[in-house]
Amino acid sequence: MYFHKIHDPINCSFPSAYDAQSSRLSVGKHSLVLELDDLGSDIFRVRLRGSRWPHQYSQAELKAPSGGSASRATLTIVRHAELELRDGDGECLLRSVPDESFGVCGSAWLFHFELQREAEFYGMGEKDVGFE
Repeated sequence: MYFHKIHDPINCSFPSAYDAQSSRLSVGKHSLVLELDDLGSDIFRVRLRGSRWPHQYSQAELKAPSGGSASRATLTIVRHAELELRDGDGECLLRSVPDESFGVCGSAWLFHFELQREAEFYGMGEKDVGFE
C-alpha cells in the first residue's frame, strides 16, 4: 500500500503560542490569524490567514445561506487555539486534539481532531493499488 500523500500529525509542528485577544497563533516559524465565522444554519467557516497563504486559491466560495436560520450548534476556540463543536444541547460533537489543533509540515497542513472509538478504521478501501 502507498500512503505517500497522507500526512501524519506526528510530523507536524503545532501551535506553540495563541493569543485569544488578537486570535494570533504561532506554528513553527509562522504567525497566523485564526478566524471563525458562524454563517447560520449550523454552517461555520474556519480560516487561517498569514504570509504563508497570501491568496485564497479555492475556487469554491462559501457564502451564507439565503433565508437560513440561526445556528443551534456552536463552534468555539478554546484553550490553545483548539476548536470545539457543540450541538444545541451542549453535547460535544467534535473537538481538536489538545495542543494539536492545527499542524504544519513543510507545504502541507492539517486540522487534527479527536476520533471516537467507533470512527477509527484501518485502510481506505484500497485493494492492491496506491492512491498515486
